[in-house]
Amino acid sequence: MNMKIRILPLIFSFFALFFMACHDEENGELPIVPKPEPQVVSRTVLVYMIAQNNLYSFAEDDFKEMLEGMKAVDDAENNLIIYLDDLSAPRLIRLKKDETGAVAQEEIKNYKEQNSVDPEIMKGVLNEVYSEYPADSYGLVMWSHADGWAPYPVIKSRSFGSDGGKSINIIDLRKVLEATKHLDFLFFDACFMQAVEVAYELRRCTDYVVASPTEIPAPGAPYNVVVPAMFAAENTAKKIAETYYTNYFETYNAEIKEKENDPWQNHDYRTGIWVAGVSSAVVDCKQLDALATVTRDIISKYVDTSTTSDGVYCYDKRYGLDYNYDNSKLYYDFDGFMKKITEDNDEYQSWKQVFRESVPYYSTTSKNFSDWVGAFDMTGTCGLSIYIPRDASPKLNEFYRDYQWYNDAGWADTGW
Repeated sequence: MNMKIRILPLIFSFFALFFMACHDEENGELPIVPKPEPQVVSRTVLVYMIAQNNLYSFAEDDFKEMLEGMKAVDDAENNLIIYLDDLSAPRLIRLKKDETGAVAQEEIKNYKEQNSVDPEIMKGVLNEVYSEYPADSYGLVMWSHADGWAPYPVIKSRSFGSDGGKSINIIDLRKVLEATKHLDFLFFDACFMQAVEVAYELRRCTDYVVASPTEIPAPGAPYNVVVPAMFAAENTAKKIAETYYTNYFETYNAEIKEKENDPWQNHDYRTGIWVAGVSSAVVDCKQLDALATVTRDIISKYVDTSTTSDGVYCYDKRYGLDYNYDNSKLYYDFDGFMKKITEDNDEYQSWKQVFRESVPYYSTTSKNFSDWVGAFDMTGTCGLSIYIPRDASPKLNEFYRDYQWYNDAGWADTGW
């Protein structure tokens, strides 16, 4: 009797589902099958490539490197997704190993032509990827042209990316990232992005920022070795930066790098190897509030409108470049500036300790590459840039005031 009582509800449930399915089919509707929940893996990394510009051929090369690099990654526990916007319409691609172990590309989605640096479009892509490919941790690579915190020449907006001449404001980028998953790392494969203003603005969105304070060589990251580093279980950001730097260091040609007047001498056409120098740094975003505090104490005390950048190393070699605002020289060495204004006193030494904790990794070849001046010396640099306001640049100064760093680091107290 008890057995019958247990079985009867199962029978009734079966027939109920059967008749519901028949009813759907009679009405020309297929029964609704719940979509399986996506598997949660260890890490999902999205490479956001904006190459609808003169970097499109380098995007092709980097994509091939990613295919090579994925061979060393466990794709059962990790996802590598690429949003590629080049001279064709944007598309979303997943790199996945087939049954033979070879890395293949799975085209997940094709988009109509769109502005890939539009905040709403960018937010949509990121949320779609992180929703469809959930993970315990997330990484983001931002690949394109860039100009740090600075105003873009044409649309007058602080800039990352170049999609047919458009870019995204760094403050808008913060809002995009705030509306998506928190990142284990944010890797800018783009010029001038290791600026304290950028890292500080994005500090709540990611644990670490990996970038260069200078121009980077056009080939960018060597993804055949950087991709495995992006999926390292520990010290991921440092391994990305270290691998990026080491690859260039090992191909760095002392004879060619001395030919400073010809930027194209940085590429050895006999071997196809790019031999220019490069710098790579990691910022620990968890330390940036403390860095802002000790910086404010010094800047508020030692800086006024008469303070100049004289004698401070400048990473920006685009002298005289017309921004429709002022001359360039937008990125100065942060450590060099603080040492200058304090005259290397005890306050500076205390500040330097906090700075070291904020920038746990920095490496550079003796010279770096600039498309404007060729090779340039990197002696005495710290790996993180800062803007120094000046009378000659009132419009730049006005843009600068929008950044959280401007207020939190004491610039608002100086008269600038």
